[in-house]
Amino acid sequence: MAVATGTASAGTILFTFDTDSTSTATTFTDTASGLSATFSSPADPGGFTIFPSFFASLTGNILLQDGSPVPLTIDFSDPLSSLTLLFATATLDPVSFQLIAYNSGTEVGTVSAVGGTPPGTVYPEGSISFSGVSFDRVVLSTPSSSVFAIDNVSATVGQVPEPASFLLIGLGLASVAIRVSGRRR
Repeated sequence: MAVATGTASAGTILFTFDTDSTSTATTFTDTASGLSATFSSPADPGGFTIFPSFFASLTGNILLQDGSPVPLTIDFSDPLSSLTLLFATATLDPVSFQLIAYNSGTEVGTVSAVGGTPPGTVYPEGSISFSGVSFDRVVLSTPSSSVFAIDNVSATVGQVPEPASFLLIGLGLASVAIRVSGRRR
């Protein structure tokens, strides 16, 4: 569950697991620049655990699924406008990695990505991004039920203006323009 809102600094905030102790298991919360991210799974306690990385692009400590494949939920204390993270799957063949975004419990979008296998390694790795609407929770999974790891969760804090907000801004600017042009006559 997310913690109190309204405290995060604007801008992009990076969550790495390098300052977390290895063997830290979900559910846990990390905080950076006032933004809290709570990592949890249906298999808690311990559905995911901090381990030293054995992947190529995921470096330092990673958050790795510990046992049976289950989704990972990340709840944020403030609304985000975008999110990017690195992932790896513990399979020999690339599989689909899925991110579902929610805002106040309502699904607002889904993206999928398939990683590639870096030269000299055996496990597929990649990155996935989501943006375009405001959201405060993501659920990560591999529909093919393979074990996965994540690292370098980059979150951008900020509300994405709703279409109605753009309409109101446009109407306000139009009325100002009409008044200014009327005064010139």
